[in-house]
Amino acid sequence: MNNIIKEFKQKTTQNGLRVFLVTLLLLIGLVVINLLAGLLPNRVTEIDISADKMYSVSSTAARELAKLRDDVAVYYLVSGGESDLVDETRHTKLFLDKLSDCSPHIRFRVIDTAESPTFATSLGLTESAENNSIVVKSAKRTRVIAPDDLFYYYIEGAGKMTAAEAQQAVYMIQMYYGQTVTPTYHFDGEGQLLSAIHYVTTDTLPKIYALDGHSEIALSSSLAEMLSLQNMEVATLTLLKSEAVPKDCDLLLLNCPQADLTAAEAKMVGDYLAGGGKMMMITVPGTSTFPNLLSVAARYGLSAKEGILIEGDSNHYYQVPYYLFPTPSSSHEITAAHAASSYALLPSAHGIQIAQTLPDGVTAAELFTTSASSYLIDINAETMDRPEGQDTAKHTVGVAATATDGSQMIWVSSFGLTDDTANSYAAGGNASYFLSAVKWLCQAEDEVSAFAPITLTTPRLTLSAGTAGLWSIALIFLIPAAVLGTGFVYWLRRRRK
Repeated sequence: MNNIIKEFKQKTTQNGLRVFLVTLLLLIGLVVINLLAGLLPNRVTEIDISADKMYSVSSTAARELAKLRDDVAVYYLVSGGESDLVDETRHTKLFLDKLSDCSPHIRFRVIDTAESPTFATSLGLTESAENNSIVVKSAKRTRVIAPDDLFYYYIEGAGKMTAAEAQQAVYMIQMYYGQTVTPTYHFDGEGQLLSAIHYVTTDTLPKIYALDGHSEIALSSSLAEMLSLQNMEVATLTLLKSEAVPKDCDLLLLNCPQADLTAAEAKMVGDYLAGGGKMMMITVPGTSTFPNLLSVAARYGLSAKEGILIEGDSNHYYQVPYYLFPTPSSSHEITAAHAASSYALLPSAHGIQIAQTLPDGVTAAELFTTSASSYLIDINAETMDRPEGQDTAKHTVGVAATATDGSQMIWVSSFGLTDDTANSYAAGGNASYFLSAVKWLCQAEDEVSAFAPITLTTPRLTLSAGTAGLWSIALIFLIPAAVLGTGFVYWLRRRRK
C-alpha cells in the first residue's frame, strides 16, 4: 500500500495523471459538442460550397416559405431509403433538408418504398408515384413531382426531355442537319417544389380555356409549363360543341385566330363577358376582316386597323422594321414592373384603334405603343415604303380594357407575345409580359415566384485557334524544356562539386 502511495507521489505519475484527465475531459467535450451539433438544423451543419449553390434554397424561396401558414408534408419515395441515396437522389435529399428548414410548417421524410410499398396508396393518390418521386401533401390536396421534372436535359428549340429523349434528339439533329448539339442538364428543385407547395395550400386554382376551331396557334410547351408552375390549368374549348363558355372559366384565351368566329360563338363570348368574364385576345394582321370577332371587341370601344405596322425609328425595331420593340406603359399594373428592364418583341403587328368616346362604364389603357415614326402598309405590299399621303404616327399594339360589369379584356396585336422564338430574341421579356397579363386577368393574388433551374452541366472551355495554338506550344514544348533545363543545370552544378 505504501508503495502504491509512494508511486502516486512521484512527479512522472502525477504528470501522466494530469494528461489522462485532460484527455478524458477533451473526449467528453468532443462527445458533447458532437451531440449538440446533431441537434442543429441542416442549414447550419451542411454548408453548400458548390459554385451554383445547387443544394441551397435561395433567399426569394426562403421568404416565400416563411409566409406558409398551412402544414405541408413532403415525402421522398426512395427504394432502399436513405442508405441507398447517391448522385441525383442524394442531391435531392440534401435540397429537401434545406427546404424543410425554411418553415416550421414543412415536415419532410424519406420513405423506403421497399419496406413500405403501399405508402403512396395510403395517401389516397389516384396517380402513380414512381421511385424517386416527391409527394407534397396538405389537408386540401396532393401533388406528385416525378424525377424527370426535377432533373432534365434541355436542347434549344426542342425543350425539356429525359436522357433517352436527349440522346435521340442529338442523333436526329446530327443526321438531318449535320449539327452537333450538347444538351444541358438542369435541376429545377425550387421551381417544382414551390409550385407544388403553393398548389396544395392555395384556395384558388385559376382555369384558362383556349378557344379552338379557328386555326388558332396552340400555346407552346414552355408557356404551358410556365402557367402550370403558376398552378393555372389550361384546357381547350370548342364553342361550336358547347352551349356556353363553362362557368369555371377564369380566363378565355384567343391566340391568333386565322378565321372569324361565327355569330353564335360571338354571342356566347359576349354573354360570358357580360357576366364579368375575362378575355385575352392575341391577333394578327387581317383581323379587321373578322366582323363577329370585332363585335366582341366593340363592347370596349376597340377595333382593328388594316395593314402591318412599320417602325421608322431604328431604336424601336429588331433587324427589320416590322419586328417592333414597342414602348411598354410605365403606369399600368401589367407592364409597369417590367417596363424599365424588359423588352417586348412584337413582329408583324397591326394597329388597335381606341374609340375617342368609349362605351358607358368602360375604361381603356394603352399597354404597348410604337414610336411616332411608325406607319401602316398593306398586307400584300411589295415594299415597306410609307404609302403616299399617310403620315407617321404613334400606334397602339396592346390595350387593357375594363367595364363596370366586372369584365376585362387584354388585346395584343402580334403573334410574338406567345411565340418562343420572339421571346428568346427579347431575352424572356415576352413571357414576362404575357404572364403578368394572365395574372392580372385571373386576379392571382398569391402568385408563385419564378425560379430559374440550376444548370448542372459543366461549361466547356472554348478557345480561339490562336489561343489554343499558344497553349499547345507552351504545354508540349516550353514547359517540358524548362523542366529539363532546370534539371540539367542542377545536375551540372553537382558534377562540378
